[in-house]
Amino acid sequence: MIFRRRVPIFAGLIAVVGLILALFAPLPYVIIKPGPTQNVLGSTITIKNTQVFQRPGQLFSTTVLVSNPEAKMYGVELLVNWIEGDSVVLPRSAVYPKSENNAKALQVGAQEMVTSESSAIASALVLYKAQHPDRPISVKASDVSISLKDTGGPSAGLIFALGLLSRLDPHDFIHGRSIAGTGTIDTAGNIGPIGGIDQKMVGAARAGAKLFLMPARNCADVTRVPKGMRAVPVQTLFQALELLQANSSEKYPVCPTR
Repeated sequence: MIFRRRVPIFAGLIAVVGLILALFAPLPYVIIKPGPTQNVLGSTITIKNTQVFQRPGQLFSTTVLVSNPEAKMYGVELLVNWIEGDSVVLPRSAVYPKSENNAKALQVGAQEMVTSESSAIASALVLYKAQHPDRPISVKASDVSISLKDTGGPSAGLIFALGLLSRLDPHDFIHGRSIAGTGTIDTAGNIGPIGGIDQKMVGAARAGAKLFLMPARNCADVTRVPKGMRAVPVQTLFQALELLQANSSEKYPVCPTR
């Protein structure tokens, strides 16, 4: 009888020990959480050889903080971040290729940023010239530089392009607002999807943004929009610019309800 009573107690102790070990054991997961925002209407974009305008208001690029591929992520840390609610926990294989290391991840992110900047500049200059044929400018891509600190990846393309247009366009479409956004961009001005849309909106809300421009193809990924913020899906740079020029929330599209 004594032996029988101890069996379930022993099994329970084993389960507790196993749970504790799991919480403090490294696991193959990645944490994605809201990252810092940067106002590109400041000194981020430099343009030479033409008149530029400085606009009141803010135009934020948004980021996420992603644990690097070689980071040891422990069960207790994953649990805490999951409970907090603003972060997402994903299998490492869903974020990084199997052979990815820290150095490679930084290299890829830096190259994606360079491509994003080039595409943003090209698409913005094409759109500006199409909208202002009566106001020619001598700006070439080589006259424009973009500097965003401690950031990699392609997702600031839309905001880079809008930031450049705000410096060139004699008509103010920022209207003193706090605007944020995200989205890749190609040279034709098409806006592509990104990762971490929920976390980027949280970061934008913390910075005080009330309007958030996002890729239309990310609508299915949105689980919640911060209180007081309007998330506006766009498909092209031209559409984003038209909406900002209109400065009327009644004309802003919304993601279709699920």
